Amino acid sequence: MEQNHRSPVRDYSAIAKFAGKLDFDVNMPYPEELKKIFEIIDRRTHTPSETEIAAILRQMGKVKPADELNCSSCGYNTCREKAVAIYQGKAEISMCLPFLKDKAESFSDNVVNNTPNGLIVLNESLEVQQINNAARKIMNIRYASDVLGEQVIRILDPSVFIEVLNSGHDVCDRRIYLAEYKKYVEQSVIYDKEYHLLICIMSDVTDEENEREKKESISRQTVETADKVVDKQMRIVQEIDSLLGETAAETKIALSKLKESITNE
Repeated sequence: MEQNHRSPVRDYSAIAKFAGKLDFDVNMPYPEELKKIFEIIDRRTHTPSETEIAAILRQMGKVKPADELNCSSCGYNTCREKAVAIYQGKAEISMCLPFLKDKAESFSDNVVNNTPNGLIVLNESLEVQQINNAARKIMNIRYASDVLGEQVIRILDPSVFIEVLNSGHDVCDRRIYLAEYKKYVEQSVIYDKEYHLLICIMSDVTDEENEREKKESISRQTVETADKVVDKQMRIVQEIDSLLGETAAETKIALSKLKESITNE
């Protein structure tokens, strides 16, 4: 793509060397497949009014003069020239780099703030750089400004972050109990070495954990009840066996006496 550094001979040599003496079969397209119909773009030759220019600038997110950066990344010297070109059908709104950047950031912010998972971003000094709504809800933090720039130890145990920072290995789906907030969470900590950031993702699993503990409690109670029933049955059997044994002994004695009496007669 560089205009002043083309090397066609060297490029051809590299391709020829890579291909070697092998031949490649190429399926040639049919002639009709090489045809394409281009629709005429509606172009307006006259200059738009100030109202029309302002409307186009608003579509690019430029609602005040300070928003008109005139960065020339679109190929036009000023944002107003770009707006005129859009009106005349020579350009598109998406050709504005700051517009695309703001749109991407806005999309990213929407995802971060509306995801059900808690998200906390720390720098390598373990200072909070960003915290989303879900994380604030988990830890009962009213405003993000209350913790931004503060040490993470104010709101969370820093040991997992220190572990990831020292080892360089991420932690995934580690279930912990936040005693201060009475919440169970599955916590993942990712170390972004390029930007020197620690990203913590938390999923609130309190309801799931409470349900699991409830089921375990019911299971324990069921086992205990079963043990009690078995013990009671065993006692009854033993008592019946004891009664039967006593009755059998008495019967034997009575029959022996009756036998002796008949024999004597």
